[in-house]
Amino acid sequence: RADGRMITAGGEQGFVYVFDTAGRAMLRRFKGHKAPVHVTRFAQDGYHVISASDDKTLRFWNIPSDRCVSTWNHVHSDFIRCGRVKPDDLNVFLTGSYDKTVKLWDTRAPPSAGSASTFTHETQIDDLVMPPSGTLLFTASGNSVCSWDLLMPGRPKLHEQIR
Repeated sequence: RADGRMITAGGEQGFVYVFDTAGRAMLRRFKGHKAPVHVTRFAQDGYHVISASDDKTLRFWNIPSDRCVSTWNHVHSDFIRCGRVKPDDLNVFLTGSYDKTVKLWDTRAPPSAGSASTFTHETQIDDLVMPPSGTLLFTASGNSVCSWDLLMPGRPKLHEQIR
């Protein structure tokens, strides 16, 4: 979390954990994923956690109420390996997968609506980074890095590819 008071982590058993950094105590253990969780991120408000798993689902957890408030099923066709909350909008997050796609999600839309935007990389997505402005996205895949302009209408535009 931005204030450094809590950290979140995923586990091989499908759990999502929230820990208090000062007391080193586990505050929450969320159960819902059916496979290892490789992505956990705090939403900007600090009271929600977004998680993504090898079960190809995304979950949005409410820390104070100790429950899952939204679930998106089968969002990628392969393992989800990275994700980020959009720095300028706590309701928007991105996921990257071994299926070679990056998807943009909005927690205000019902899970049945699907992703707000999808774009494709040449190979599996290993990581993604978004600067504080929230208008650019950098994706890493094997030995290449791509930058994407998220302000382009309709779809993000591949800005540059570095190999």
